[in-house]
Amino acid sequence: MKTLVCALSPVLLLLLACGPKPAATVEPGAQPATPSVPEDGVPEDGVPEDGGPGLPGSEVADRPELSAEQCTADGGAVVGDIGDGAVHSPDYTCDDGQAPVASVPSGIEGAVCCPGA
Repeated sequence: MKTLVCALSPVLLLLLACGPKPAATVEPGAQPATPSVPEDGVPEDGVPEDGGPGLPGSEVADRPELSAEQCTADGGAVVGDIGDGAVHSPDYTCDDGQAPVASVPSGIEGAVCCPGA
C-alpha cells in the first residue's frame, strides 16, 4: 500500500497544481473599470475616440472621402499610410508636390487619393 501511495503522489500533485483555477470574485455593486480619457480626448491606448486617422494629438486634414475605385476611376492614385499618420496631415503632398484630393478608407491606417497627371 505504501508503494502505491508513493507511486501516485507525483500524479496527485500534478493534478492539484494543474486543476481549475478559482474564478475571480467581484464585490456586489462594484462597477466595471472604464478607461480614463485625458483632456486631449485620446485614451491611454492611443486610439482617438472618433477612431480617426493620424497619430494621437496630430492635426488631420479635412478632405472629402472617396473609395479607392472612385479615386482610380478619376485618374488618381491611392497612397496608403505606413502607420505614422503622415498622409493625413494637412501639409502632406503627393509625389508630384500636389495636395491629396480626398481621403480613402483603406485597411487600418487609411490612405489618400493623389491627383493624376
